[in-house]
Amino acid sequence: RGFGHPGATPTENVTRELREEIAATPTAVIPLGELHPDTGLLAHKVSLYAACVDRIGPVEKGEAIHRAVTVTPAEAEEMVADGRITDGFTVAALYRARLAGVLRTPAPDDGT
Repeated sequence: RGFGHPGATPTENVTRELREEIAATPTAVIPLGELHPDTGLLAHKVSLYAACVDRIGPVEKGEAIHRAVTVTPAEAEEMVADGRITDGFTVAALYRARLAGVLRTPAPDDGT
């Protein structure tokens, strides 16, 4: 999560944030739509993106990031289901990514 720089494209902002916070460079940036985090208190909206990265480097401790963990899409959804992920932005981004076809889950084995 981060703030964009005025005049920068969304891809430039996503790339900058990933480099600054987890020392990663995206190979693809996929727009996932917008989110209004709390229409009862705020009128602003945020844009959601998925990014493909080849690796994660050292995290930026100054951003209050303690660690970065990689999980499969199924594991991420399980973490939402069992309450380990409760951040609204993360839940929304996962759902939007699922709807956009970014998260692919193998078809269940039908036994044949």
